[in-house]
Amino acid sequence: MSLNASKMILKVFGIISIISGILGIILGILAVAGGSIIGAGAAGGEIATGSNLSIVVAFLGIGGLTIIILCVVDLLLGIFSVRAANDISKIMPAWVIALIDVISSLIGVGTVLVPVIQKTQASDARQIASAIIACLISILIFVAANNIKKAAGK
Repeated sequence: MSLNASKMILKVFGIISIISGILGIILGILAVAGGSIIGAGAAGGEIATGSNLSIVVAFLGIGGLTIIILCVVDLLLGIFSVRAANDISKIMPAWVIALIDVISSLIGVGTVLVPVIQKTQASDARQIASAIIACLISILIFVAANNIKKAAGK
């Protein structure tokens, strides 16, 4: 892969990562806020409490925080990728975040495939395909960042 192709990959996927990171952070904040509102409504007696309500509130809170953390990594990856595409001497932060993104993508593929392999969950082809595509994109970004890192002599 040429240096110009690596720069283009980092720039294009960096911009996409910035947009998806911002949208994901907003959705994560909404999930946490929604869980807080439901919990406050249940505590105030405005919402009927049930055995599943605490599970829903916990799921929204923990899920929302997880989404926020992963989307902050996505946002940082985008910012550092665009910076590195413009100036190859600034590649190391993008390379590190790209490595973290590859690891989290591999974990995501594992969490989708393990229940299917163990036959504890029915296979959802869209979910599996989405996880695999996200992992391949992460690997592509890492390979491009690694190519720029080598060209920069770092």
